[in-house]
Amino acid sequence: MNPDDNSADSTSVLKELRQQLLKHLAEYIAALSAIIAGVFLQAYGDSIFDSLVHALGKKKLLQIGALLLCSLGWCIFWIWQTKRNKLIFEHGLYWAKNGKIPFCPHCHETKKQNVHLNLFQHRDEKYVAYSCSNCDHAYAADSGKDFQISV
Repeated sequence: MNPDDNSADSTSVLKELRQQLLKHLAEYIAALSAIIAGVFLQAYGDSIFDSLVHALGKKKLLQIGALLLCSLGWCIFWIWQTKRNKLIFEHGLYWAKNGKIPFCPHCHETKKQNVHLNLFQHRDEKYVAYSCSNCDHAYAADSGKDFQISV
């Protein structure tokens, strides 16, 4: 066993754990913020709303609310789009960064779906083939060459 392989695996595991920790931390902060905002609005919501209606008027307040909702929708779409585009096209297939299982190019490009391919054949480390359970396309390649659609 090559000691460099263990080092690469350890680095990969540490990166994955770091990403999971950051995700959970962000979820915790979001939940805590929601609780604090809920308590604050329950205590002062009516007076804040009345003050805003008095200062801005109902029409302006509704316009600001609609603008905030549209902004929130755009942010959610941008985050979704960014995550969807994190795939890397390499050797004729789409791969997640540090991923070991490829995604189907046909589904990704035509249907905007990220569908993992299933290992179909693997002979002597020289020939690899994957199939998609969603669109039934198959991709094959000899070792070191780009994957091509196989019929």
